[in-house]
Amino acid sequence: VMREAIMAVAYARASRDGSPTEEQLRNAAHFLSVTFKYEFIYDPVARFKESFAQTLDEFITAGIFLRRKLETDDGLQDVLMMPSRGTAHHTMEMLHFIMEPWLEAYWLLAMGLHEFLEPDGTEMSQREFMRKLQDMAIKRYHVSDIQCAEAGSATTFGHALEAYASLGYV
Repeated sequence: VMREAIMAVAYARASRDGSPTEEQLRNAAHFLSVTFKYEFIYDPVARFKESFAQTLDEFITAGIFLRRKLETDDGLQDVLMMPSRGTAHHTMEMLHFIMEPWLEAYWLLAMGLHEFLEPDGTEMSQREFMRKLQDMAIKRYHVSDIQCAEAGSATTFGHALEAYASLGYV
């Protein structure tokens, strides 16, 4: 179900500016697959193209996505849309919600990097940083900034930190 959940989150991101092309959706899904490589067991590089194509075909067959031609400034463009009626929106919402604890944890880490690390480069132990992140997660959960208490998991924060490092963010 993680392939499908990644597809749902990727669609939410890729469709912010309108119906995405398959390439825009693929790029968003690839970014998420690489980012969450420490969370889920899959090979995001070697098999990504086949996995993406299979998941996209399943979404189209299930009627979650529709292929349409859309007139743009560049001419006709093939895009992916969700039907205006039916269960597609509920399915996508449920799949997106599956990813919520990880999305929130990675967001908390980004906020923590900004909030807790000193601009002058003063060092902080990873243990102290993780403690501060977990305290922040508890506070943000209690004021409803995040929905998932499990977003404050030290394990997920550790994976997120590894992912951010591998992507060159830290």
